[in-house]
Amino acid sequence: MLNDTLVTSSGIIKNRSKARVGVVNASSLYGDLFQDCLNDGIDLSWESLIKETTDRLALNFLGLDEFELSDMVDSELQDYDLDSHVFLLGAWVKDYHGGYMIDESGKNGSYALEYNTETGIVCVNWSLKTTKCNNTSPCYVMADGSGPCADLDSKGDTVIGYTLPSDMFNERD
Repeated sequence: MLNDTLVTSSGIIKNRSKARVGVVNASSLYGDLFQDCLNDGIDLSWESLIKETTDRLALNFLGLDEFELSDMVDSELQDYDLDSHVFLLGAWVKDYHGGYMIDESGKNGSYALEYNTETGIVCVNWSLKTTKCNNTSPCYVMADGSGPCADLDSKGDTVIGYTLPSDMFNERD
């Protein structure tokens, strides 16, 4: 059992024995991650662009029905390409407000990750698997104020982090 609080150069780490978000560089993961996100993931960047475009067109063209508006959005975004994406992959489900939440029952997957293609960082927000590792720098901190996240690229025993199945990682030394 880990001592529950630790003071480090990255800050105070509270609740070390409670699993926290695992952070890993996408280059440490299998090569088809991006393709899997495109095929099976949720593209938050694209969804945001569709919503912004729909809202703008709805204001500019009052009186359009839902199908006309949808056709205009499709036409406007037909050749649009995003430079970067934020994907959700795994056990994410829509909530009642149209946002996304993690289904921790395991019915929709054994992990829930976010992949930011601009930074190349993957955050494992939840998983059935955990691992001991070092903590991240203060750049990645837990939203609950418990300190830095878990650095899945760094072996150690400072914190416990959510991790991915071993076959999702490139072979390690």
